[in-house]
Amino acid sequence: MARTIRQSIIPDLSPNSIIAPPFTFPLPEVIPYWLDLVEAVTSAIQTDFEGDADLSAALSGGLWFTEAPQDVELPYGVYYWFDSFVREFLGNENNRMEIPQLQFNLFSDNGSLDIADIASKTMALYDWNTITLDTDSTQYSTALFERLSALNVGFVDDVWQYTIIYELFLS
Repeated sequence: MARTIRQSIIPDLSPNSIIAPPFTFPLPEVIPYWLDLVEAVTSAIQTDFEGDADLSAALSGGLWFTEAPQDVELPYGVYYWFDSFVREFLGNENNRMEIPQLQFNLFSDNGSLDIADIASKTMALYDWNTITLDTDSTQYSTALFERLSALNVGFVDDVWQYTIIYELFLS
């Protein structure tokens, strides 16, 4: 199935551009599935974040997917799809497991103890926690968070940063 790429995601498509929109080319069918999975996971993360009074109070500027608005107040967090790979087991293409990785970047200007507290609350919510996914949009019903790393990045431009990377096991 061929899909049309919208003009908004292609650079310099002015009338004088070499590329004349719209153009169509075949995209793998995995793209709609992948976008549904990303939407289901991010929706579940936001729901859990908003339901956790400790973490939502600590991250008073919010928890944002991909990037925070320019005018957001500290402290806040940003998470994004860091990586993803597929594991095949039992030598069968029907036995594949998608394993995405998410990176959480936490920011605070209230000192190292504050960023450590925010990181602790983030890990308390997500470490080895299973979130429930919307089964109407994806074939998976849950995602288990396994922490791969946690790193206090340090102090840059009067802002402390802490990074946590999770691997998600979907089922």
